[in-house]
Amino acid sequence: MLAGSIVSLILVQKNEGLLNLSRSLLFALVVVMIIIGELVHYILKLIRKFKTAGYGINPGHFFITGLKSKCAIMAY
Repeated sequence: MLAGSIVSLILVQKNEGLLNLSRSLLFALVVVMIIIGELVHYILKLIRKFKTAGYGINPGHFFITGLKSKCAIMAY
């Protein structure tokens, strides 16, 4: 989309019929970039919320102690 808008902007100097195409491509490009920016912002916000809520990757102390107790029982 970016390449298309750049090419149409270059060609609009020689062909006035491409003016509407270049405007619509630039408008679509701006809209897509705004949507992508908002999506990235939302994903980063969710990741921050996930980290602060305490549901992320943890050291697994409960798992390790449970595994050690299972191994200790199996050793006897």
